[in-house]
Amino acid sequence: MRRVEHVMGMPVGIDVRRPAVDPGPVLDRCYALLRRADDVFSLWRRDTPMSRYAAGAAGLEEVPPEIAGVLALAHLARLRTGGWFAARRPDGTPDPTGIVKGWAVARVADALDAAGLTSWCVNAAGDVCVRGAPAPGRPWHVGIADPRRPGAVADVVAVGGAGRAAVATSGAAERGPHIWDPFTGRPAAADPLSVSVVCADPVRADVLATAAVARGPSCVAWLDAEPGVEALAIAADGAETRTRGWPRGAAPA
Repeated sequence: MRRVEHVMGMPVGIDVRRPAVDPGPVLDRCYALLRRADDVFSLWRRDTPMSRYAAGAAGLEEVPPEIAGVLALAHLARLRTGGWFAARRPDGTPDPTGIVKGWAVARVADALDAAGLTSWCVNAAGDVCVRGAPAPGRPWHVGIADPRRPGAVADVVAVGGAGRAAVATSGAAERGPHIWDPFTGRPAAADPLSVSVVCADPVRADVLATAAVARGPSCVAWLDAEPGVEALAIAADGAETRTRGWPRGAAPA
């Protein structure tokens, strides 16, 4: 069963294979979780709790507890990346956009697991989380967008199995340049153009991909030292650098 809905400003697809129970109710629950995330965290709408908190119009005690939880995750992410991930804008305004999508995908994954579903794929506009397999003996194949050629695929990774696998890409491929250097307050250098990260946790994948783009050309060596993490960086000249265990699947057409 596969469903796609437009939520959080993007198409989100959930693909469930060989369900032992009717997946309809849990898919309803998943999309309700995503709509809730949008209603709480959207910074495009001035009426959301996150917008009010960011503007200083409400304190943490006046907004839903999810905000404090996500900001705590963002603080931990900043510490674990040596400051290369920052959930704020250059002017200091709180902005957890770089972690909210991974957080929301993780909540959806939790709901799918809690329902007893063992083979599924969540695709939130390039942030992907999977479990199991699309068919017996086959992994899930996730395409990596080519930041130099809109609509093209630069690589394909093969992921899945008994545990979760998450794939996140940051850079200019989908939204144009939007990542800044938290140490200088200036836009990140456009090299690499994009970084894709594979690990077990959607939040960690989201954070590390964003931090890697901000860090610049040395990011793959940095990510290669992270346990349980694989990565691909695509440079402005098209050069591709991978960590040693990058789970490459079939070559893109």
